[in-house]
Amino acid sequence: MSNSSQLAVVPKLRCTTSLLLLLPLLLLFNCQAPLSDFTQLSSQEIPKIIDFNFHVKPILSDRCYKCHGPDENARKANLRLDVEEGAFALIDTAESRYAIVPWDLKKSHLVRRISSDDPDYQMPPPDSKLSLSTREIKILKRWIEQGAEWKQHWAFTPPQEQDLSKVSDPDWPNNPIDHFILNRLDREGLGPSPEASKEKLIRRLSFDLRGIPPTIVEINAFLDDNSPNAYERVVDQFLTNQSYGERLALEWLDLARYADSHGYQDDLERSMWPWRDWVIRAFNENMPYDQFVSWQLAGDLLPNATYDQILATGFNRNHKITQEVGVVNEEYRVEYVLDRVNTFSTSFLGLTIGCAQCHDHKFDPISQKEFYSLFSFFNSVPEEGRVDYGMNIAEPSIPLPDSTVVKYTNYIQELVGSQEEQIDNYEKTKWISRDDLKYPSIENSQKPGKIPAGLVAYYPFDYVENGETHEETGFLKPAKVINGVVPREGKFSGGLDFNGENYLELGLLKKIDLGAPLTVSFWLYSVENGARGTILTQKNLVEEHRAAFELNAADDGIRFVINQYANPKKPGNGISVQTSHILPGNQWAHIVLTYDGSNRAKGVKIYMNGQAQKVVILKDNLERAPDIKNTIMVGRRARKDGFRAKPQGLFRARLDELMIYQRNLPATEVESLARFNPLWDLQNKPDKSDRSAKRLFHHFLHHQDPVYQLMTKWLSEYKYREMRMEHLVLKPTMVMAEMDTVRPAYVLDRGLYSAPTERVFPGTPEYVLPFPNEFTENRMGLAKWLFHDKNPLTARVAVNRYWQMIFG
Repeated sequence: MSNSSQLAVVPKLRCTTSLLLLLPLLLLFNCQAPLSDFTQLSSQEIPKIIDFNFHVKPILSDRCYKCHGPDENARKANLRLDVEEGAFALIDTAESRYAIVPWDLKKSHLVRRISSDDPDYQMPPPDSKLSLSTREIKILKRWIEQGAEWKQHWAFTPPQEQDLSKVSDPDWPNNPIDHFILNRLDREGLGPSPEASKEKLIRRLSFDLRGIPPTIVEINAFLDDNSPNAYERVVDQFLTNQSYGERLALEWLDLARYADSHGYQDDLERSMWPWRDWVIRAFNENMPYDQFVSWQLAGDLLPNATYDQILATGFNRNHKITQEVGVVNEEYRVEYVLDRVNTFSTSFLGLTIGCAQCHDHKFDPISQKEFYSLFSFFNSVPEEGRVDYGMNIAEPSIPLPDSTVVKYTNYIQELVGSQEEQIDNYEKTKWISRDDLKYPSIENSQKPGKIPAGLVAYYPFDYVENGETHEETGFLKPAKVINGVVPREGKFSGGLDFNGENYLELGLLKKIDLGAPLTVSFWLYSVENGARGTILTQKNLVEEHRAAFELNAADDGIRFVINQYANPKKPGNGISVQTSHILPGNQWAHIVLTYDGSNRAKGVKIYMNGQAQKVVILKDNLERAPDIKNTIMVGRRARKDGFRAKPQGLFRARLDELMIYQRNLPATEVESLARFNPLWDLQNKPDKSDRSAKRLFHHFLHHQDPVYQLMTKWLSEYKYREMRMEHLVLKPTMVMAEMDTVRPAYVLDRGLYSAPTERVFPGTPEYVLPFPNEFTENRMGLAKWLFHDKNPLTARVAVNRYWQMIFG
């Protein structure tokens, strides 16, 4: 029999005893897993024929292995009962005693010890807290009387096709499994449950094959189909559905520890989704199981390997990867190899082989040397234990095909373009009827504040036109919108949404001089965990150079920095102060920075909602103020540290009403500015300019129109995805590769990376199946070993996995 049957073959399902039964699931590999013909007996009844695997071994392993099992350090009396040669060996040369003598109870020393009432002689000893029931003692005796036939564990015996069980009603079974079900029901004196209704059948089938409920249309079509093969039609329909591959892939992704992030410490993103999509395609295309597994283990070793064959090996790279500074590279590289060994054994052998990492296995016939022989198959990957920050891949990797890059780029660009067009048309339609709109009265609950004199730049951030947002004083050009900053609901009218990737360029503000007094005012909104990143700075032409000044949202407040030197290699003279209060979340906060131009940190004050905040001086050694020669940026410092909410992702941070003064505002004017409402006077003006009308119009859209609010929310999300596309989605995927020379592998004392002992070479557990000499000692040879006709585990493990998926 071959182990290369197709994994994705799915049976006709029917309802018997309230279960959906899978027709060829046990025939997945063209052979059935062994099914016991032994009747399940009552707790007191003794089987007529004692089977070692089903009746004896459970007793020995539960009651005897503690002292007479595979752990040589705990083994007593020179007796070992977990292997055949130990169980029948001579245990006392002087008295010629054997623990077990087939067909002879009197000469079997085991029988005397388990039957004794003497606590000093009895086995198991009373102080072990283990004991044998009368029934268990009788089973062991009858087994010896019947010749004490020893069998290899059934799981390590290659599957054999079973004869169909005899049943009371030969016409009832629809498939081979039904014979075994009805046979058991006959023994229990039960009959089959009535077949479930068609509504229940299609619901169960849909959840089993697709993981989702059927639609009303699908249900009605099945109810209306009275043909004999109506059920088969639904099965075929569901098997062609994309959700079928997603349903089966879900189990596989869990098995392969799939994630699009590194897992350790900051859990930074990585691009493993192409491997995930390949898995889904493989299931939907009904790929043969041997091919499905072999590609994932060693697709890169195939002659002239294709992109998909190499991509499939991402299965082996889904482990966690550290970026922590100071780790030992070799320690974590070994951790990655250990992960691959354990995943391999769990996925394909169903064995807890990881127990042998530190010592010989205590219960299964696997030595520590065999563990590291498996380890050597995965040990020659050209990888490092640590990857640098900012990298979302760890070599080796494979880039996406150009066609895939174009596909995803076009897709997201179409989403953005379509959404922008819808918003533009919606705004035009609403603008035409603006006089008929019911504008809510804009109230100012406090005493109205005023804009102080000395304003040199004022950006209300109400809306964006032609990639720019206007400057209110009229003396400066509009700010350029970079990477698609999207207007959303602001403190007043609209505000600009920042996600860490987008920003504004205000241009060169010639009136700003860091050697003179300065005030910056704005409204800030973030989610409950606050905001972080650069709010206002000078654009650096060379990324690694410091900016002349920075106004940042830090983890624990607002920080203002003036850097005397632009070159980081020179001493870091400058000013740095920070508030001692964390920014409020889920609400707007009015932030004002004032600086008296004294080149001293004590000349800096920071206000929140009109109130001066306590500041901590971090640095105070500025000798002279730097010149501002480059563009002023909002929301970004070079290509790093963009302004965003914390945590990053779907959460955004928002700014509104940015004002810059070339003077140091006193506390009274700051307090008045915090109460200033730019829309309060506009609504009462009889003759409004187009700009004033637009501000009020966009206030209505952002604050009162739920359709517009939803449209801008989705545009912001699409823009974020567009900006993150190159950073994450279009990055290479981690895969497998082999070094030019084989990296030697060793047994590691107690599993420690730094304690190598005996060198080992590629090999497999002897008890499962010795590694054939004709196979190459690499991952491709290991894949062939998995699907060798005599390998007892590969088929069983796969069958059991999908049996569990359906039946629980």
